[in-house]
Amino acid sequence: MRKVLSATALATVLTVGLVVPCIAWAQATPSVEDTINALKPRTNGKSRGSRPVVTPPAGDMSQSTAAPAATPAVASAPVYQAPPSARPAQVAQPTVTAVATPAKPPVAADTSDAPGIDFNVLFASGSAELAPSAMKTLDTIGKALSSPELTGSRFRIEGHTDTVGNRDGNRSLSARRAATVVDYLSQKFGIDRGRLESMGKGQDALLVPTGDQVDEPRNRRVRIVNITG
Repeated sequence: MRKVLSATALATVLTVGLVVPCIAWAQATPSVEDTINALKPRTNGKSRGSRPVVTPPAGDMSQSTAAPAATPAVASAPVYQAPPSARPAQVAQPTVTAVATPAKPPVAADTSDAPGIDFNVLFASGSAELAPSAMKTLDTIGKALSSPELTGSRFRIEGHTDTVGNRDGNRSLSARRAATVVDYLSQKFGIDRGRLESMGKGQDALLVPTGDQVDEPRNRRVRIVNITG
């Protein structure tokens, strides 16, 4: 005899069947508002390269700005000058040639703590050509970077890959993909290229640490970083 499931049991089965596939479902693309909030410059009340002005407390004369009292003039005695014949002969000093110190190479700014956000931008396999589905994601990025909240900021577009393939090849591919994103944002949204720079990270900054030759979709991403100084 066939068993008939009760309404409660049937609802439970349907619910489980709907929930399980969602575990592997890709994370939704952040909204324009989410992107703006993630990339806003952090304000901590301090200005780089400036020092606070300290006002001395009342009665503290160590910081007084009053002009010092004038020192009375004292007549000085005439100084005796020896005749030229009595002066010792001057010895010529050796010529010293200054050696130029080589300039140190510029140090890249540390942006590890800078505001940033990750996007899953799809490209054709092994190529820097954008997939049709990538346009919607890039439009979200473009609208955010064009917003009044972010118009005064500069951004780095980073390309990231998983560990499948060759390390140098992955870095080169990610650099070309990041440059493609910069081209799209500049051409469609009119964002000044002076506000955008691209960089290929390849597999050197994995979001999910894995071994070599591991296909991890979460590591294949484009990261936007606010690098405003």
